[in-house]
Amino acid sequence: MQSHAPTDPPTGPPDPSPAASLLATVRLLRVQLEAACDQAAGLAATGRERPQPALWDLARDNLDGLQDCLSRLWPQGAPADASGALIAQHPGAFGGADAEWDLADDRVVWSAEMFRIFGRDPGLGPLTLDQLPAHLHVEDRRRLSGLLTAALVDGKPIDAEFRISRPDGTQCSAHCAGEPVLEADGTVRSIWLAVRDVTDSPRARRLRQ
Repeated sequence: MQSHAPTDPPTGPPDPSPAASLLATVRLLRVQLEAACDQAAGLAATGRERPQPALWDLARDNLDGLQDCLSRLWPQGAPADASGALIAQHPGAFGGADAEWDLADDRVVWSAEMFRIFGRDPGLGPLTLDQLPAHLHVEDRRRLSGLLTAALVDGKPIDAEFRISRPDGTQCSAHCAGEPVLEADGTVRSIWLAVRDVTDSPRARRLRQ
């Protein structure tokens, strides 16, 4: 009678739920939707496209509802390989600006566009999470600090618009979307952000008026 050696159980963290990958996709798609909306509003302002704000609002509501459902199916949040891979595959979808704060290895990585948006000399290196709020408009600092705390403590995503105060005295309006990257045990390993310069968007111009 042939004997069979026992099979070793698989090692390493389990594959993420399909909902996790979908969650990462929907969150990044939400950023792209805002970019498309700003572009459409610009075309409408020049008369080259008919304004359809109700349809854009409906698209936002549908994506937000889908994100809420997926968050309940996978409350741990999107894993690192899901979010990071999507950004790597579509680097131009967010204006090329992205950043990651790796808490485990105490490492910060910024893209070249990230330095441009913040008006920061690359020779000075990227900002730490603690330094980031101080480089925003004074009225936006507390809100960013709260969002970062919620991401680090509760694993919540980040999706908001801020005014960046540059060293030369100019300001830049930026839309930021990101989330914590989790370890297999659910602890936060890093924070990533995709940042898009929306200074010239119709919405940002209205806010400055």
